[in-house]
Amino acid sequence: MRKLFIPTAVIGGFLVLGLGPEGMGRLLGGTGIFPENVFAVWRQLPGLLVTVMSASLLLGEHLPPFRKLWSISGSHVIIISVMSMGQYAVGGILVWFLLEPVFGINHKAGALLEMSFNGGHGTLAGVTPVLQQYGVGDLVNVGLGLATIGIVSGIVVGTTLVNYAIRSPRSPSCGKLHPPLTKTSTSIIICWAPTIGQWTSGKGWLK
Repeated sequence: MRKLFIPTAVIGGFLVLGLGPEGMGRLLGGTGIFPENVFAVWRQLPGLLVTVMSASLLLGEHLPPFRKLWSISGSHVIIISVMSMGQYAVGGILVWFLLEPVFGINHKAGALLEMSFNGGHGTLAGVTPVLQQYGVGDLVNVGLGLATIGIVSGIVVGTTLVNYAIRSPRSPSCGKLHPPLTKTSTSIIICWAPTIGQWTSGKGWLK
């Protein structure tokens, strides 16, 4: 599993799914190895845990000046913004021209693509009360399915690309890694280190 770069949370989720009502429960009846009161607790946890996780991200961290903060994270902010807007656009167009007129899906489903792919299962768990408040709580299950597709496809495609890069003669060697030219340089080099048999990264440039 480690070679496939599959997150432990995904592995644990599939194990629970197989041992719960959707797996063992369908074969033997009941709720699998978990009693019903366990699911009653689990149903309340996602919205709470995603709030705790988000609120604690920067606890204990010293924030640098805005200019340095932007020099480090500006490119990430831009690419994530472009991806989010693109996913909103694609989802909205699909709902507007196909899903709503043909299949009768609520127009609020246009936001599911961004919440599922860019956000994920935790984001959907956090916004479930909002969707239920607007009368589209059933879209949560669709979003969870999309988020699962995003994780699985990301793992498969990402693993394929990493394995290709490892075997490619054009992959940079860590032996050519040098310190950055200036103290303000923030470029990150990711390369294959054959001596230790794994990928590594660091700040610098290649010859």
